[in-house]
Amino acid sequence: MKQLLINLTDNEYEQLEFLSKRLEIEIVELFKSFIPRIVVHSEKNVKTYTANSDKLEIRKDFDIGKLKELIEKLELKKVALMLAKELRHQILETGNYRMSLTGITERRLRRWANPARIDERTKIASPIAREICVVLFGFNPGRGEQ
Repeated sequence: MKQLLINLTDNEYEQLEFLSKRLEIEIVELFKSFIPRIVVHSEKNVKTYTANSDKLEIRKDFDIGKLKELIEKLELKKVALMLAKELRHQILETGNYRMSLTGITERRLRRWANPARIDERTKIASPIAREICVVLFGFNPGRGEQ
């Protein structure tokens, strides 16, 4: 089964909300009307993320082995070393008692995962950083800058 995360702008969400109100159905039901077999998680159960919200929470069931492998890959390729060091310290060495990364580390991870410009280092580090985002958060939250 494939999963799909849909990012909507505020304007797009308002349009969806307007349409759902006009049809007198919830947004979840609106999505289901387009694809009848789609499984849409209830809006009440899904945490909406915006760039201005608090830090992202780390998934409780993330794969520590996969994260360790990805951090080692960054260290081996000698790219994003500060990010690798911070992730190792904040998650692996603390026994994952944290619910989130520090703000600085989260911003650093998001910038590596979604670089503003591409160079030789970002070509190597970006795919790894995106994988780390998926392991930790379940999705790539984007750069988070306006």
